[in-house]
Amino acid sequence: MIREVVRTILLHDDFYADHTLKTWVRSPAEYAVASVRMLEADSDFSSAANSLAGMGQVLFNPSDAKGWDWGIAWMNTGALFARATLSNTLATNRGTSGTHFDTTALLAGADASTAEKVVDLLASRLNVDDVSSEVRSSWVDYMNRNDDGSLGTWTNTSANVDKKVRGLVHVMLTSPAFHLA
Repeated sequence: MIREVVRTILLHDDFYADHTLKTWVRSPAEYAVASVRMLEADSDFSSAANSLAGMGQVLFNPSDAKGWDWGIAWMNTGALFARATLSNTLATNRGTSGTHFDTTALLAGADASTAEKVVDLLASRLNVDDVSSEVRSSWVDYMNRNDDGSLGTWTNTSANVDKKVRGLVHVMLTSPAFHLA
């Protein structure tokens, strides 16, 4: 019985209507878990769990009996800084402990021959493919830049994949589009 109710809800057109998409501000826990899951990262969740307090949410310990405030209440300068710090931690961890992801696996089986294709692939994976053309263009521009900032062209080498894809992941995770679900 419950299965059919859930199925009916999930298959209803209103569930996917434009007015329902990207209207929910992710809580800190939702933000951390979505980051890890969408990157298909291996994680012990230590860095994610440790970052929650800075974002304003200590699991199982709301500030009062009514629970946490939701929505835009999660957005303030301290919380945004903590989210950016977590994103940086996720994007730069090349080790085997904590939370780490394989940049090569993110692109596996896909055409990653141009900056545009890499941006589109990662934007789709992280559900930020609805950004403005200006934002998308800035991401493509980042992918095509050399380390010194001069204009170059994306090449799909292991060094570029490791460096540029990690940087792009960080930029996308800190974009306003990723804060909304």
